[in-house]
Amino acid sequence: MTKNVKMQDIADRLGVSVVAVSKALSGKSGVSDALREEVCRTAKELGYSYTVRRKQQGSLTGNICVLASSRFIDEDSFYLKYYKHISAQLQSRGRCAFFHTVTPENEEKLIYPAAMQGKADGAIILGQLSKSYTDLITSENIPVVFLDFYDDRKDIDCIISDSFYASYDITNFLINIGHRKLAFVGSVKATSSIQDRYLGYIKSLMEHNIHVSSNYVLEDRGEDGLMKPIALPVDMPTAFVCNCDGTAYQLIDQLKKEGYRVPQDISVTGFDNSVYSEMSDPKITTIEVNTEQMSALPAGSRLDVLTGLGNGYDTTLCGDNPVLVGGGVGVPPLYGLCKRLLSQGRHPSVVLGFNKESEIFLREEFEALGVPTHIATADGSVGTKGFVTDVLKDLSYSYFYSCGPMPMFRAMEQVVTTSGQYSMEERMGCGFGACMGCSIQTKSGAKRVCKDGPVFLREEVFG
Repeated sequence: MTKNVKMQDIADRLGVSVVAVSKALSGKSGVSDALREEVCRTAKELGYSYTVRRKQQGSLTGNICVLASSRFIDEDSFYLKYYKHISAQLQSRGRCAFFHTVTPENEEKLIYPAAMQGKADGAIILGQLSKSYTDLITSENIPVVFLDFYDDRKDIDCIISDSFYASYDITNFLINIGHRKLAFVGSVKATSSIQDRYLGYIKSLMEHNIHVSSNYVLEDRGEDGLMKPIALPVDMPTAFVCNCDGTAYQLIDQLKKEGYRVPQDISVTGFDNSVYSEMSDPKITTIEVNTEQMSALPAGSRLDVLTGLGNGYDTTLCGDNPVLVGGGVGVPPLYGLCKRLLSQGRHPSVVLGFNKESEIFLREEFEALGVPTHIATADGSVGTKGFVTDVLKDLSYSYFYSCGPMPMFRAMEQVVTTSGQYSMEERMGCGFGACMGCSIQTKSGAKRVCKDGPVFLREEVFG
């Protein structure tokens, strides 16, 4: 059987990026003539068929293309509500929206939407598409907005709901009415929204000293992004926190067929307040997402915001093999940092500290990234018995990044051998630098964690 050739195959053959291949095949600037010729020759050699796109010159069309993956679209699609509001907002401004669904095949092959070729002044990507495909869309010289998802790019405007806090809030609600065995339903790596909702659930459990069990994190979709039956655990929880209403609806139907009563035996919550929350019997306790307000933002695109406060980790200082050190709630920020370092060609290792085995989380996620992951537990139930410092003293590394409480940092100061960066966890009052309540002492005087931090160089804090 003939192999289905993709742009990625050409990129791998030549050792270049997919975006470079796309530009070469489309006749766009940004690649040398020599590379363009080599890409076209390789495409012909591998049997890859393509059409050269030629962008029309001249005045603006007045059209905005709204793109969404076909796996997110059905007759009851939550995203169709977004499109309805976007279309109305654009019409009120004398512009037009047109909708384009991206098929799995076109997403995999990195086929640029024919509907956009010279016909759109900008694009709104509605829901998460693959990084390679969003790179393809953003490689065009048109404005692009991500709606209802985000990634690690800093040059793209993203509009999202606060999935982290909302999931944290609804998990707190379930705990406050007496639940102690709570499962999360959602494929954590599928989208940024699901991952944020999972982390909100984790934060709530940790604050209430509830065991975070990997057996209680349940997949709801396959690698193709399509929904699949949920594999229920043997030891059933008393409550399920679902990443969306569609999953909650499916789960309730599944529970009923297995003889469980909802909510008498098991509680189920959703997210989005979509049509599924009303269709369900019983109706689903859910989180309202203001789709109308979110959809108005891309069309207006002029906001009065307070932003740019604080800083993040500087990844230009770390050398080839930095170590990431986290304890408790300081672990989640390191996951995004780890992915960022890997994307830059670095080779990080990770040290995570917990009190006991039942409190360990994100270990499997770090290991799935292929990085050395070391665990320290105070009771010795997993990994090294003791603290992160007991692991650090035997490691070799070029730099360190850490997130955790000040006592952990003070202990690290006794064993670290390189420069590094600490991300502080001080309590904040106002959150924008006025009250000074989160101040810490540094070599150059008092610094506000919310505005001057939260990340500080080791030498700045400890000298």
